[in-house]
Amino acid sequence: WEVAMDKTGGYLYSRMLLGFISAVATFIVLSVIGTPFALPLALWMGFISQFIPVVGTYIAASVPLLVALLQSPTQAVIFLIFVVLYQQVENYLLSPRITARTMQLHPAVAIAAAIAGATIRGPIGAILALPIAAILQAIIGTYLTKHEVIDDDSDLLAEEEQQKPKKDKQKSSQGA
Repeated sequence: WEVAMDKTGGYLYSRMLLGFISAVATFIVLSVIGTPFALPLALWMGFISQFIPVVGTYIAASVPLLVALLQSPTQAVIFLIFVVLYQQVENYLLSPRITARTMQLHPAVAIAAAIAGATIRGPIGAILALPIAAILQAIIGTYLTKHEVIDDDSDLLAEEEQQKPKKDKQKSSQGA
């Protein structure tokens, strides 16, 4: 139970942290391009983009995009470019690193779990997939036997050196 609470808390913390980063970045862009209501739109973007998996960013971007479009098509295009670029940065740089640190979950496991959860149970499955994967990983890591891998090749080299004279003696005795 404690592991489950810890992993779920790590998931929520990572989502809130990513939401904050998204909101700040969105606020900066909306302020620079002169879109009205930049702060509430940025907060909307940060919250919705993180708590609706896979398509959350695009759903969240629709409201600020509409407001920017009402101001000018140029603002809308700039904001749309920002959203697409930010989504790539978040997916490939920010999210895997933050998830790995807050949940001790490998980024590849996180992506696979989110895809599997979304496939099995849709958006709710994608939301629950990361904490479930982290819990399973922690349980497996706790209860399975671990074996150490020895990387020291000096023993193998010493054995080869010891066997080398024996092989040379055998070749010379066979040749004689």
